[in-house]
Amino acid sequence: MAAEFGKLSDQFRDEDLNLLDRVQILVAPTVEFSLRNLLESWSAHVTKIIADLDKSDDDHSVWGAHDLIAALVARDHVENGILQLCGELRRRVRKFTDEIDQEFREVTEVDSDGAVPRVSERNVADRDWWWRRSPGKGPIHDELVALYGKKQNHTPRRLWEP
Repeated sequence: MAAEFGKLSDQFRDEDLNLLDRVQILVAPTVEFSLRNLLESWSAHVTKIIADLDKSDDDHSVWGAHDLIAALVARDHVENGILQLCGELRRRVRKFTDEIDQEFREVTEVDSDGAVPRVSERNVADRDWWWRRSPGKGPIHDELVALYGKKQNHTPRRLWEP
């Protein structure tokens, strides 16, 4: 399992990188990111998820369930960007993404508990495969099980009385 993936700049020519910079993806009503930025984000997210697998929940540098959701949203945007490409560049970007996806698959398992949709507050039935996976161990896994697993009460707790 790779701790870090190849950089885009190592695998793509400058002219390809310029094209990836020009493919802009709307990620919020008034915010766009380049496909290049989103590819780098997905790679960095998976690298961090892998790096945290054997860390303690007490380590304040580890990511939690909401960071996983941010990674999955980034992956959605990557897919939207890939669909805007064509030809050889699309094939090469898909190959780059497939390598990262494979690493993500290796450290995740099917979210049979359904914690990901509960934490994300999204219906994942019509979403891509990555929305139905979660780490099989580590701090993200522990948080998903403890706070969002099937056996938990999912009613938000009030921090104050009105």
